[in-house]
Amino acid sequence: MPVGYYKKTFNITTDETGAWQAQYSVRGQLLAVFVELGDGGTALSTPDIAITDEPSGDNLLTVAGVASDGKYYPQVITNDPADGTAGDDYTSPGIFGKVQVAVAGGGDTKSGKVHLLIAR
Repeated sequence: MPVGYYKKTFNITTDETGAWQAQYSVRGQLLAVFVELGDGGTALSTPDIAITDEPSGDNLLTVAGVASDGKYYPQVITNDPADGTAGDDYTSPGIFGKVQVAVAGGGDTKSGKVHLLIAR
């Protein structure tokens, strides 16, 4: 059961190739992601965004060609407690070390934000 909720904001400014990435040390569950592309001519341009748990590299959320601001609710399938096989329910994914946010194809020197809502 979560003790509290935390919002982590990543301020993004891409390099000349349209790429950017950062990590943040945290342990908890990723409940929601809010992507803000930014404003006007400096806004991210249909970026691909990948959020992973590091160092495992487990995918938490991947969205391609984001065209507008939006909310995402990452989910993973649960395991049957009896034998570990895939269950029938979904839950928010766990983060066990660092969360990494990576942007590709966002445009040359463009800015936006990715907000993560984490239960810990």
